[in-house]
Amino acid sequence: MPPPVDFSDSCIRRVSYLEEVNRASLQALQLVLEMGRQGTSLNRIDNPRTILAEFHDKIHQLIPWKAAAFYLMDEQTSVLNMALCRPMESAPHLSAVFDLLVEDRTMSLALHDESHTFVEVDGCEVLMHALNTITRCRGFFLGIPMDSRKSIPDTSLAIFSIMMQSAAQTLESYELYRLIRRVNSALEEKVEHLEEEMADRMRAEAEREKLQGQLLQAQKMESLGILAGGVAHDFNNLLQIMGGKIEVLLHTNPGGDFEAKHLRTVSKSIDRATALVRQLLVFGSKTEPQMQHIDLGQELKEIAGMLEGTIPASIRVELGIQNDTWSVSADPVQIEQIILNLTKNAVDAMPAGGRLAVETHNVTLDEEFVRSHMGAKPGRYVLLTVADTGVGIEPEVLRHVFDPFFTTKEVGKGTGLGLASVYGIVKAHGGYIQCASQRGQGTIFSVYLPVADQGREAKCDEPRKAISKGGNETILVVDDEPEIRELTLEALESFGYVVQCAASGEQALDVYQRDGKFIDLVLLDLSMPGMGGCECLQALLRLDPSAKVLIISGNAAKCQSKDLLLSGAKGFLGKPYHLRDLEAKVSEVLG
Repeated sequence: MPPPVDFSDSCIRRVSYLEEVNRASLQALQLVLEMGRQGTSLNRIDNPRTILAEFHDKIHQLIPWKAAAFYLMDEQTSVLNMALCRPMESAPHLSAVFDLLVEDRTMSLALHDESHTFVEVDGCEVLMHALNTITRCRGFFLGIPMDSRKSIPDTSLAIFSIMMQSAAQTLESYELYRLIRRVNSALEEKVEHLEEEMADRMRAEAEREKLQGQLLQAQKMESLGILAGGVAHDFNNLLQIMGGKIEVLLHTNPGGDFEAKHLRTVSKSIDRATALVRQLLVFGSKTEPQMQHIDLGQELKEIAGMLEGTIPASIRVELGIQNDTWSVSADPVQIEQIILNLTKNAVDAMPAGGRLAVETHNVTLDEEFVRSHMGAKPGRYVLLTVADTGVGIEPEVLRHVFDPFFTTKEVGKGTGLGLASVYGIVKAHGGYIQCASQRGQGTIFSVYLPVADQGREAKCDEPRKAISKGGNETILVVDDEPEIRELTLEALESFGYVVQCAASGEQALDVYQRDGKFIDLVLLDLSMPGMGGCECLQALLRLDPSAKVLIISGNAAKCQSKDLLLSGAKGFLGKPYHLRDLEAKVSEVLG
């Protein structure tokens, strides 16, 4: 038989105690499970006090406290300071208790104890626990429980120790997390700095390559311009000889219709060659434009009227002229040449039709624009844009669009000097030009012309005087080319003048010293070996300040220079010229 059930008071009290312990243990385990589910989100924690406050609230549910405090150890100084106290008014009392425990080395003994320790201070039970981790001690917990230690279940005390170890590890994790955050932040800053540096380098490299390309293009254009000027000078002399001889033949020995027809054909070819040379000189900025203050918008309207009859109906022309367009100082004839060349190229690029937009805008170029566009200068400009929706230009071709004699058109449909002339005109006007295009997406030419200086009005050429027939005046022809001396001699004698010749500047001075009082006019070539034309001009004027000198040269830039007129020359005539032009100019200078 089973033993009888004991219902004595002591037995009932023991059962009640066990039930209470069991209830407290279950409550403690439930608290631990709850903490495990909630966890501590480190990325939401601003400081260790948040961790300590959370642990205090949880263990307070496990063991009620009269007062409790956490002391944390400073990593640099190893000094323990109160980090959290509940309630705050208990802080002085707990600090005094803490000092006593430090003095009697109880704190040092508790440091090596992995569980809780009860000590009695001034008749008061104090529960303490070191916040230890594998690496170091993070601090201490001191608590004065509401009940005596005998009334606190062992399960609660065990769980309390576990929670204190968890608090220490959480503090260590927090420190590591903050360290990692600092390292990551520093790395992120370095990476961001490196990315910015790499981006800056890539931009700088791209800008350098762009500027280098623009510099090479500018140097190429400059070299071609110098070459064009040199070739033009010698070629003009050859054209002068050929054209002059043909004019003499037509004038003196017309022959039959067959001979005259062929001579006139050759003469027209020489005129075309002369026009090509002039385009070369324009490209090389070897001619000086006849500047006037003009309204580019008004010029565009007038030229648009000329274009209406030449542009196919399949192409829609759109004019966009800004109101109050600034005035520019420009040569109207050369501006017309720019517009006609650009619009003609646009029309040729749209064989199936499209849209041609020609617009003007007032713009101001700043230093940033100038840094990225070689050859541009800061200031106010009128921007002329000619845009089409044509076939576009390949990148390889785009790099050569302004090169003289470069063309993609069929033989006989282009000389390759149109855009080269536009480039030269823009440069001669102190402007800037660029071309943007993509295959199949059209082309845009942008021409920047500097705004006119309102304080300086453009000068107009004086009207020519009426031509009068030559009399018995004596003219000294100075040129190092024998064929040109012979041609000029024949032409001037046919006009009724008496002619003497000199093959150099030195010889011209000797002739003038001997016969200067009989010489009415000197035709002086500028480019001669030895004493050049300019030096000879000054020497002649020193001999006779009233001497009349007409400058003739194959170098149009020198021939058109206003400095020559200021130096004493009475006029200038560029080679090649028609003999009738020579007759008119000589008659004009002789008066």
